[in-house]
Amino acid sequence: MESKLDNLAFDRAELIWNIQGRLGRWLWFKYTYIYPFLFFLGLFFFILLLGVATSIVFELNEISEEGYIALIIIACIVLCPIIITYNIIVVFLTIKRLHDIGFSGWWYLLMVVLGWVLAFNNFLYIVYSLLFFSVFAFVSGKKAPNKYGDKPVERLRFFYNKI
Repeated sequence: MESKLDNLAFDRAELIWNIQGRLGRWLWFKYTYIYPFLFFLGLFFFILLLGVATSIVFELNEISEEGYIALIIIACIVLCPIIITYNIIVVFLTIKRLHDIGFSGWWYLLMVVLGWVLAFNNFLYIVYSLLFFSVFAFVSGKKAPNKYGDKPVERLRFFYNKI
């Protein structure tokens, strides 16, 4: 017999790892900004405490150049898969957010290419980034079902009723 937590974990995995359907503003913001911020903040404090504990245990006053290089390599080995996974999740969630507004997921490709072009001008890139963030964060999705699925609020009610 499956528990409610098993279904909840499956629903969250489906929410994150699927580009089909729609995603409302709050869930997009939460999974794209709030959860990663909290995760990386916790990771920062963990690494800080690990560094302090290492210096106390080994009675180090100073780390050599080789020690810094080793720390950078270890950080890259740990952080690169996390950052790549995070970026893939952001792409999936943004495509679902575009679906909620009524656009195809292919618009995300246009956003990325335009972002690369504007990256050479800092002011234009900042304006461009704020514009798209504002659209995703403040423009509500279509009230009626569209070709990408039902309104996300109904899906949320279904999602929370499983708990």
